[in-house]
Amino acid sequence: MENNIFWILWVATLLLAGWVAVDAVFKPWKLLEWPVLCSVMWLYFYVYMAYDAISNFQSLFTPKALILGQLLPLLSFAALLYGWNVARRTSVQGRRSYATLENRVLICFVGMAMIITGAVGGYLVQAGRDAGGFDYENTSAYVYLAFYVGYPGLALSLWAASLSRGTVRTVLLTLTFVALAIFIYPHVAYLRRGPTFPAILLLLLVPPLATGKAPNRTVYLSGLAILGVVMLAYLPLRKVIYNKGTWAEAFSEFSVTDAVTERGKDIFDNEYINNCHLIEALTDNGKYQYGTGHGSLFLHWIPSSIWKNKPMLGEGIYTHDELFADVGQSAGIQLLGGGAAAGGVADAFVQYGFLTPLFFGLFGWLVSKAYWKGRNEGSLFWIHSYIAFVCATHWLISQGVSAAFVPMLAFLLIPLATLRFIGKIQPMSMGKPNEVPLSHQGNPPITATEPPSPFPSTR
Repeated sequence: MENNIFWILWVATLLLAGWVAVDAVFKPWKLLEWPVLCSVMWLYFYVYMAYDAISNFQSLFTPKALILGQLLPLLSFAALLYGWNVARRTSVQGRRSYATLENRVLICFVGMAMIITGAVGGYLVQAGRDAGGFDYENTSAYVYLAFYVGYPGLALSLWAASLSRGTVRTVLLTLTFVALAIFIYPHVAYLRRGPTFPAILLLLLVPPLATGKAPNRTVYLSGLAILGVVMLAYLPLRKVIYNKGTWAEAFSEFSVTDAVTERGKDIFDNEYINNCHLIEALTDNGKYQYGTGHGSLFLHWIPSSIWKNKPMLGEGIYTHDELFADVGQSAGIQLLGGGAAAGGVADAFVQYGFLTPLFFGLFGWLVSKAYWKGRNEGSLFWIHSYIAFVCATHWLISQGVSAAFVPMLAFLLIPLATLRFIGKIQPMSMGKPNEVPLSHQGNPPITATEPPSPFPSTR
């Protein structure tokens, strides 16, 4: 009976997330919306990985772990969609503004300077790995996080270049891609999934957001497919590279089919197993953090040299080691602490218990507000706020808020501070009428119930 309940919840998750993903295929302007990216990740973590976990390791689960482990992701995704749609329905049309050509060139070059700054940070990380570890005793961790500066720089450069025309556009795009190649190399060379994901995603996301044109369906979907395969391919490749193997050896042993299918069959690398056991352990022992772990993130910027015995990132009332030990005791095997994470839903459950769907509903509402204000007003502030949320999605859903918090703040605050600085030295004036993208002209007024797509009709 309990297994039947699990499979009903599993099918409901498949249908809900699948509907959002398939609907976007037939309405290309929806491809840019955050729930679509979330739906793809939900299908991977809570449908595909769930199926692999139950098929290969069913004896690891109690009925309670299975039901709660599937129910909470389903309710959380439904709440995310509800929050998104509430903000969409209440969005209103605002006065649109467009940067002049001079603004675009300045923004692009500032963005490229940020990309190069991020590249320096990336090579420092590489040097630290080559030296056998990071020198946190003598070097601030902020130095090793400097590579985050490159992503908002890439977003600004792509935005400005995409809105330019003719030779100016060609030159700006060429320089941006050269800077990107310098920036992304160490992350690709070391097969780092987290840093690679937002770079590729920005290439797909920013140009259509900047121009207001619906993305090319084939290009966008192919890009997402390649992104997914790259993320999965890094795992088997780096098992060889990290063990002093050569790239030739890594690729000779590599199989796309294995990269896509084998991960869920590894007990220590299947996030769904951790998701279920962490949720079950918390319901048994009641060690909820009551938001203290997420709240502590706002103080984690204080250097360890000042805050002695600073807790680990995201720790609250209870330490990670204590929670990991409880999960190991519940599962009968040590799962967390050395392999895959437990996922964003379980991470939120540690903080908020059965209010987790409310958390995702509020998050969906917040991201939707940023998106619709950016699209309706053409506001760089809101467009880049939305881009920041989207670029942190990989960390948010695969690991949780603690992993997403630092990159999300970097992606959010750095471009906004940069735009404000640029505005101080050169006002962001209105563009001439003929500079307004054609796709923005003639939009009907937005109502309080149904805002129109900012893109041309695809019917």
